[in-house]
Amino acid sequence: MSHEALRKVLTVYETGAGLGGIWMLVAGYVQFHGPLGYRLLFGALLVGYCLLLAAAGILLGRHQPLGLHLPVYAQACQIPQVVTHAITFVVFTPASLTLALASHGEVTFALNIAADVRLQVGHQPDSASIGINLLALLVLAVLTRRLARPAPATSGSGVAA
Repeated sequence: MSHEALRKVLTVYETGAGLGGIWMLVAGYVQFHGPLGYRLLFGALLVGYCLLLAAAGILLGRHQPLGLHLPVYAQACQIPQVVTHAITFVVFTPASLTLALASHGEVTFALNIAADVRLQVGHQPDSASIGINLLALLVLAVLTRRLARPAPATSGSGVAA
């Protein structure tokens, strides 16, 4: 895939993830539980994160220098997925392809299509797990390895020089 085509795909992905996450919030698909302050805080965090994704996609598509940095930060936040008794940290939108090891020894591989922000301290989950979001890791690898390098120079005939 060409450098420019890859940039366009990631622009649509990042912008769509941000706008899709906001749509899921507005449509009521994302639910927060707990005291009002907690719900407002995590609602604001998810809106802020979705705006970060949308801005990252727009800047990436416009070839702005910050357009290569913001998506890296946004994807890096999505890679770890930790659910333990001490702390729970899960952030992703629009999807998560997670490889995880649960506390009872089970290895799971799961696809989630949603928007999720979970940060909990002292919560008692049914099963603790540590995982990585492979989709975010793939996008991060493409951003840092393919797009961080300058596009190959082409001659007038469209053949790489």
